[in-house]
Amino acid sequence: LRQLGADVICLQEVDCPLEDLGLHAENFDSCFAQRPGGRSDRCVIAWRRDRLEKGPGGHRVMLFDDHPPPKAFECDPAHYESGNVGLAVELRMKSDPGKRCVTVATTHLNWEPHKMDVRAWQGHIFFD
Repeated sequence: LRQLGADVICLQEVDCPLEDLGLHAENFDSCFAQRPGGRSDRCVIAWRRDRLEKGPGGHRVMLFDDHPPPKAFECDPAHYESGNVGLAVELRMKSDPGKRCVTVATTHLNWEPHKMDVRAWQGHIFFD
């Protein structure tokens, strides 16, 4: 991944140390959202330490299972339990004198074809 030369890298289903992916701590800072329930994978956002820094807004982890749909959906709450997560971080360029920030996000939404409603709900609450 380091060979891509990207300033920001967003990953899902990471189940190994970042160093194994070429994202060594001396060159990259990162934040992550661990999937619940004993799962080994997580979402990661990594950025080049020499160019970017975390902004004052920091980062936010969302566990979608903590945000069930409204009762008006009239469905079994277990239908919406997925163990999916979202991650957002505010970053700013170290060279920007105005200290403007940009938010970068990545998420592991539900993938099951018969749960398009779950995926739509997760996207809605993540960006709400």
